[in-house]
Amino acid sequence: MPGDDAIAFVVDPAQQYLLDFVSRGSVEAMKTSTMRTLTVSLTPHQAAMMQAAVENGGYASNSEIVRDALRLWEQREEMRLLELARLKQAYEEGMASGAGRVLDGTTLLGELKAEARERG
Repeated sequence: MPGDDAIAFVVDPAQQYLLDFVSRGSVEAMKTSTMRTLTVSLTPHQAAMMQAAVENGGYASNSEIVRDALRLWEQREEMRLLELARLKQAYEEGMASGAGRVLDGTTLLGELKAEARERG
């Protein structure tokens, strides 16, 4: 049950899709065609920060702050997925490059020094 610091926000369909995805943990998140109002519980500090941002003119409304936060979160999630794909590709390339070999520290250091000498 929301506390005294609960604030209602208007969420656009794309943001609602993300909220539904996170809350249900499913790719089949419900898509909506209109803005929805959600009730979100905030700590007193979060509510004060939002109020200050609106009062100082940084944002026009609390809803604008939440939409901005959701856009940033969406960007971060996209970057995380891109990084995960890059790591998977690097892993697959490594696995496809052939069998590995065991090196001790002395052998590895010798090979690195030889490569450095060849490069000049």
